[in-house]
Amino acid sequence: MSSQAERLQGEIHEQLLSLVEPDYATKIQQLVPSQWSVLGVRVPKLRALAADLKKRHPRVSTADLIPLIDLTFAGRCREEVLCAIFWLASSIKKEPAAPLWAAIDGWIKQVADWEVCDQLAMGVAAPIVAENPRRVADLVDWTGSPNPWRRRFTVATAAAMNQKGRSNVAATLQICAHLLQDDAPTVRKAVGWALREASEKEPRAVFGFLYEHKAEAERSILREGSEKLPAEQRALILEEVA
Repeated sequence: MSSQAERLQGEIHEQLLSLVEPDYATKIQQLVPSQWSVLGVRVPKLRALAADLKKRHPRVSTADLIPLIDLTFAGRCREEVLCAIFWLASSIKKEPAAPLWAAIDGWIKQVADWEVCDQLAMGVAAPIVAENPRRVADLVDWTGSPNPWRRRFTVATAAAMNQKGRSNVAATLQICAHLLQDDAPTVRKAVGWALREASEKEPRAVFGFLYEHKAEAERSILREGSEKLPAEQRALILEEVA
């Protein structure tokens, strides 16, 4: 591991200690159950710290951040990982993202909660997939993983593919179609979320998808996925199947 990555991790940790809120640590541990250590720093402060680090280290590249994130995942500290992910998310817009995909694959194996899973998916994976649509095939393949966090990662990425000016409803539906009966509540919750986001882009497509699959999809997915559709369409989706 590079000495630069170790120095940056040490700097991040030192800065985090000045931002700790003990009461918030208790709250976030209840909201996001995980076996990782939690200092108690709120997400807006983590984002602000990441932005400050980027300004103070303008020569740190995307390639430099990969070993840093490797270190933070190994350390299993919520705040270190999220801060490094936010730093990376703000950097990939200006540099080639292709080398990141293999690193993401490795990081997913270490994910232990929905917060880290979703931030990695939304901030890092979704922009990469938007620029490299062939990665959708990887996400579809990952829906068959025995790891529920990898499955949730695919759907969280799909949700973010229809945010921030992006739109790829077809890919979102392709991914969601494989997880309509998933046995993990955290995955089903994400499927409903992804379908809600897609419905704001192409409500007709999402209505057709949910109506076609209403006999097989988990009820919670139908409820959450149809939440933003017109009332009459939602009623058709939620009506009991004979």
